[in-house]
Amino acid sequence: MGTKRRPSGQKRAAKVAARKRKLADRTPEPAPRGIETYPGPDTYDDGTAGLEEMRLTLAQVRADRELGPAEGSEEWATAVERHLDEIEAADLDESDCMYGIVEGRLFRTVGDTLAAASPTPAREEIRIFEASDGDVAVSGQTPPAQAMAFAVLLGWLSNRGPRPIPTTARERVPQWVRQHLGQGPADAVDRVVGILGTADERQAALAEPADELGGDFLPAMVWMAAALVAIYGGGDAASWLGPPEQ
Repeated sequence: MGTKRRPSGQKRAAKVAARKRKLADRTPEPAPRGIETYPGPDTYDDGTAGLEEMRLTLAQVRADRELGPAEGSEEWATAVERHLDEIEAADLDESDCMYGIVEGRLFRTVGDTLAAASPTPAREEIRIFEASDGDVAVSGQTPPAQAMAFAVLLGWLSNRGPRPIPTTARERVPQWVRQHLGQGPADAVDRVVGILGTADERQAALAEPADELGGDFLPAMVWMAAALVAIYGGGDAASWLGPPEQ
């Protein structure tokens, strides 16, 4: 009797699972907030992770963004393999993969902020980035994971591109944050809401307020992104923030 052949979808799922088991043998315990779906930059804090593992992680990030939480399903496994093929074809390096992972985690954090109506997901995620930078940061320079997070968030908030920020956002965004996330986060957003304005206003908002807000500076940008999605995007982050950068 011949060996029974498994459907191609099951083969893909088994292949992804095998790669994840290989990755799990090399990585530390999950970071705070239970990063079950993909490890993220906290497992790459010393820059020694293999390129293969980082590419797989980025493929998982993109599959999650495309399908939502669907790990283990045949559709998810197929999406991971497709994204992995695209990533390998584009020959993305460690820096490219790291940026994509940070972007994917921030995208998920915006969704978590909306779902929980809480400032906590943003603060926790930024703390993970801070921990992942560790000793990697060069003295006098912005730590790498935080620098990538800033670049991603600024791209979402800058008043340029195919979806300009509505002029009403300067008033409505702090109001939304105050109503849904609390007075403290709203006060932080008030300090940096100029990011949503002109180039000069954005520059002013990125000067002293960044130092004054300290650990709430990047979370404030996440809260603004969540507010924009809620107010102008109908709560659909994928629609408002757009597709991930390739």
